Amino acid sequence: MLPKNVSQSQLGSRLIPKEVLLHNSTELVNIFRKVVNLGHDFLGTAVDASRFADATQYTSVDPARRLAAFSAIFGT
Repeated sequence: MLPKNVSQSQLGSRLIPKEVLLHNSTELVNIFRKVVNLGHDFLGTAVDASRFADATQYTSVDPARRLAAFSAIFGT
């Protein structure tokens, strides 16, 4: 199988909050399965930025990233 030509792909991403992963993981997995079964690509990247959640100093970490479990990236 040849690699996908990414110049012809459409990509989108969403930060998935830890709360969703902890309290609604079954529905989250079902959604990811539906996306993959439709023939789309799925990739997740995890970064633990929670240590900045209560930071009193200015940081470059986006507040939404501080509460996220991972970033879900989808492609067509």
